[in-house]
Amino acid sequence: MNTKTIKGLIIASSAAVAALGVAVGGTYALFSRQADTTVHVKVGNLNFKFERTQLLSHELDNATGYLVDQTDTTVMDLTASGAKAMDVSNAAPGAYYTGTFALTNTGSTAFSVSVALNNAAATDAEGAALAATNSIWSNTSVTIHADGQDDKTMKLNNLSSATLPNVTKGATLNFTVKVALDTAVDNDAQNANLSFAVVLTATQALSA
Repeated sequence: MNTKTIKGLIIASSAAVAALGVAVGGTYALFSRQADTTVHVKVGNLNFKFERTQLLSHELDNATGYLVDQTDTTVMDLTASGAKAMDVSNAAPGAYYTGTFALTNTGSTAFSVSVALNNAAATDAEGAALAATNSIWSNTSVTIHADGQDDKTMKLNNLSSATLPNVTKGATLNFTVKVALDTAVDNDAQNANLSFAVVLTATQALSA
């Protein structure tokens, strides 16, 4: 083999190596690493315990027929089915009943509170509805009281709602609902039966 031929083979081999180097460089990868993780969000809850802790009354005494003060400290769970905030039977003109209620935040969110009084009904001893002109309608008042705010008083014929202070996690809000029969209640209200709904609504509070 002559020198020219050998030189040509060396050049050809060098070109092949160079081409191979380009191919290797094109498939080269940098170091890398990948992590696979999970986002877990647990949603809190709004929950409460609602109780009547006391009932103070100024009502007819069964023995004498005079209006006297009575105190009932039986705690009633008002979230139980069929629970009644007040169930009284000895009313008369001048009588009043004050229920003390405890609303305890047992959930994980603070909440605002409103108390709606609605669906008022007044019937006679036979269950017939009493006319709007009956003295019981305009002479029975309902007052909602909570510390730190003005009382809200409504008449039986014009019930509405009241806003109470916010309740933070783990805290208890105490408030009262007073039902009073004015002395202007007259004979047409004898043997009347009164009722209305107390609807408590708690809504998550985003700030104080």
